[in-house]
Order: sequence, then structure tokens, then C-alpha cells
Amino acid sequence: MLRKLTSLAVLTGIAAYAVNLPRPAAEVAIVTPKGDQELLSKYRGKIVILTFILST
Repeated sequence: MLRKLTSLAVLTGIAAYAVNLPRPAAEVAIVTPKGDQELLSKYRGKIVILTFILST
């Protein structure tokens, strides 16, 4: 019984979350090595590949 209720709650949550898809992405600003700022919206309608590298 608990398993069914949990499954139902998860499926309901997923359905409620998916109602507003697709959502517009937030604006992303990237600072170039030269110190300039590039806005991701400049490339609207084009394929953009971003790589995020974490280093410590």
C-alpha cells in the first residue's frame, strides 16, 4: 500500500512539474579571457555547446 502511494505521489509530482515545459532559460553571461561579456541570447536559434570545468 505504501509503495503504491509513493509511486502515485512521484508520478503526480512529475506530471505537475512537466506542465510548464518548455520553459525559457535564464540569461547566461560568460566573461571571456579578454574581459568582455558574451550573452548566450546572442546565439538564439543556433546550436551552442557549453562545457563547465570545475577546478580547485
